[in-house]
Amino acid sequence: MLNNCALRLIQWVLVFLIARLSYNIDTNGSSFYNGPPCPLVHNNLGWDQLTLPDGRLFTGTKRPIVILIDETNSSKLSAYVFQYILEAMGYRVQIGRRIQYVLGTEFYNSIVDFEMEINPQDFSATFTQLIDGLELPVTINFLGGLTNTRAIIDDALAKKRDVLFYFFTPATNNPTEYSVFTKDRSKPLTTDPESIVLQKLMSPKVTEDFPELPYLATRYQIDSDSMTYMLKRMGSNPPLSAPQAACEWIQQNQQTWMSWVPPVPKSVVSCPVGQGRYLIGASYSCIACPKDTYNWGGNNTQECTACPDNFDCPGGSTVNVKEGLWMPAPTNTSPVSYICPMHDACCKEHSCPPLSCAPQFKGTLCTECETQGKYLWGGACHSCASGGGSSFYATIVIAFICAFGLLFLPYEEAPTVELLFFYFQVARYIFESQVNGILKVAGISTFLAITSLNVDGFVSDCPLPIAGVQKLLFRFFLPTLILAYIVIIYFGLRSLQTHFPKVNEVLMRYAPHHLRGDSMSLICFRSVIVVITFIVMPLVDSSLLLKYVLSQVPQVECFGSQHAPAAALAIIIIIIMLGALPGLLCFTLYKLNLNNQIKYEDDGLTPIQKLFRCLYIIFKPEMYYMMPITIIEKGVVSILFAMMAKYDNWIQTNTYIMTLAVLCGTRIYWQPFVNHLEAYLNREIALGILAMIALRQYTDAYGVSTLTLVEIGIVIFLPPSLHLMRWIKENYYKHKETIHQVLSKAGSSVGSKSTRSQTQSVTASQTTSAITQQRSKLGVKGSVEKLNFGTRSTLRSGNLSRKPSLTPGEGTPLNPDHLQ
Repeated sequence: MLNNCALRLIQWVLVFLIARLSYNIDTNGSSFYNGPPCPLVHNNLGWDQLTLPDGRLFTGTKRPIVILIDETNSSKLSAYVFQYILEAMGYRVQIGRRIQYVLGTEFYNSIVDFEMEINPQDFSATFTQLIDGLELPVTINFLGGLTNTRAIIDDALAKKRDVLFYFFTPATNNPTEYSVFTKDRSKPLTTDPESIVLQKLMSPKVTEDFPELPYLATRYQIDSDSMTYMLKRMGSNPPLSAPQAACEWIQQNQQTWMSWVPPVPKSVVSCPVGQGRYLIGASYSCIACPKDTYNWGGNNTQECTACPDNFDCPGGSTVNVKEGLWMPAPTNTSPVSYICPMHDACCKEHSCPPLSCAPQFKGTLCTECETQGKYLWGGACHSCASGGGSSFYATIVIAFICAFGLLFLPYEEAPTVELLFFYFQVARYIFESQVNGILKVAGISTFLAITSLNVDGFVSDCPLPIAGVQKLLFRFFLPTLILAYIVIIYFGLRSLQTHFPKVNEVLMRYAPHHLRGDSMSLICFRSVIVVITFIVMPLVDSSLLLKYVLSQVPQVECFGSQHAPAAALAIIIIIIMLGALPGLLCFTLYKLNLNNQIKYEDDGLTPIQKLFRCLYIIFKPEMYYMMPITIIEKGVVSILFAMMAKYDNWIQTNTYIMTLAVLCGTRIYWQPFVNHLEAYLNREIALGILAMIALRQYTDAYGVSTLTLVEIGIVIFLPPSLHLMRWIKENYYKHKETIHQVLSKAGSSVGSKSTRSQTQSVTASQTTSAITQQRSKLGVKGSVEKLNFGTRSTLRSGNLSRKPSLTPGEGTPLNPDHLQ
């Protein structure tokens, strides 16, 4: 038992020593350095008599107030005066001493509540300036603390040497005794440096535990004469201690310091703006709202309201909005913030007052240009030409190139296009609202804007001088233009085929091998199907923004005269994209399946059957119905991100996680595509989306850094990079023999043109024969193989396409059906 007690005692001693050294405070064991009680003849403050409803003293229920002092006499006097004032009010006080003169640690850790005197400078520089300015033949040595000074003086006196020194303690006798050093002895000579303003420190925790005391701490100020008097009393004969001198001053100047003490609170019914109604003792009092709280109510009957998320409340009635957000003028009792459509247009500091916008911007959500005649495009204000800018014409040309290129795309590559566009569009959704996120990286932002078909995100000047609802309508321009180009090309080619058959025959001779023999209707219809797969999300998103006018044009009244026609158009597009189109596809596929028209072979297909086969050929036979499902999936994702933008981050994040987890789970475990390369890509983009959601959560909680931006960039581009490597490797194994033959012929200078031509013909014939045999074994004629991208070179001749499946004896390292 004795050993346990000894161990416990040692433990407490160690804890005390560690705390003492960690917080730089000497508490004199557990006795502290408090001055003895200082009795007052008349204590009519009333605070020591204030009681709670249960009868307990109000100040008696409070924890002790900790005051810190250092070695200077003035610091001790200031602390003891404050101790006696607090004790007169009924509070308990504990005084500790600083071990080393290092400021901050004890206040940062909320160990100390007050330090009533902080000297911002020493006087060495002042004395040096006086000596140099007066050109005195004097050298001053600064001796340091009192202990060192006494030792030097005692040694000098013992050696009977003359000593002249200065210390902070004022002279005990009358200052006129200095007159022997002056020419005019009627005026005393003083050697004190100029007066400075002393500072006080108060812990932030005081405002929480003692909301009634900041008033006293602010008004507390001992004037120079009072401090000089107390210092003289400490040097009198007999000398007084610091607590005795402070107590004497308290007793003699009761009227002075009592004016610093706040009056005992009386119950109030309500409080004005910027103050809260707090229970102090048995009554309620109005107290100014401390930091991180606010009050906007004119007749407030409650305590100050805690500062909500996304806001900065320095105290009182002031409420500022944080970076990247916009705040309207206060109109009620609760502040409201909105995510800015363009982060750089709103608050760019740590916090900003209501209605703040960055330079060049103005208006609600800072969506208007400050300069008249400029238009907001690409996150900046531009002057616009009446005929449109270069970005507008570049968009027209790029859209045509895109539409023309889709005509040559092998239809078996359509799933890759659909998957990658979906992935990049979701990536933009995830990081679009993040301040200083990945979309701040110019190249990535432009790329994701292009894949989302958002013209406003990648233009560098003013395409057209439009704003408001007209600018929202412009978001339909690029997706619609791509579709329109395909239709125009179709009719152009049909007209060419009808009126200029020989020209059409020459053009088809130079067409890629996989397009030869296909009708114009089939080629264009396939391209339309591919385009629909990646314009669903941009069209639905634009329609939602146009229907609800969420944030892009907040100055327009919802469903007013300006908005109603555009909203009607948006509703029609949503109905078509998410209702009529999937419904029509479902009905068509149902009828095809009902009539046993779902065919994956080429034999005996009519032209109309070849057209309908575009709706299911990229999917497995048992999942022929996936086309309308993928369209609805994209529409749901667009609705999710557009409609959740008005909710707070917690609701948004949890909704995204639950919804996208289900969506990605189906993509990971349910593979509808006939080609195994798309199966790999489908899984990887699902994992990539989940990784991006996790990174978005992490950066929202811990901030965006260069490292996290790199990680996000890797996640965004890793799935397409892996898919490209697999695609190259797969095609290399599939066409290894042909590649080697081509390389061998290219390196040989022997043989004539006729011999090389004959060799190529034999090679092509052999390759065609081999593939025909493979198709016969699979029971598949043409289908996906016929649609493979190719050139007129020997490498891609003879229908050497990527197959939807391989024969049992033709496995590749990337075919999951043949992995050991």
